[in-house]
Amino acid sequence: MFNASPKAGLRILALLEGAKGMLVLAAGLGLFALAHRDVQALAEELVKHFHLNPARRFPRIFLHLAANLADRRLWVLAATCRADVRKSSEDDAPGRERSRRG
Repeated sequence: MFNASPKAGLRILALLEGAKGMLVLAAGLGLFALAHRDVQALAEELVKHFHLNPARRFPRIFLHLAANLADRRLWVLAATCRADVRKSSEDDAPGRERSRRG
């Protein structure tokens, strides 16, 4: 059997939490760096890169959001679309039980 002290487990957990915090901080700094770039052009490149049809519902909302970052209605619509995509991907996943969130 593996015989380790309880403190070792706490140290590993603290290390993982610290690494997660550093990852979130790095992502935030990356988004801050993007704030000074042309967000519309970046969004169009992402849509092209993933071979999405810009005339479809979700890519169109994404592009409109990138063009009008200050529009609150578009943020609400984008969040709704994100929730809808997440729900449908969870519903379509074979062999996965539904989570009890909600």
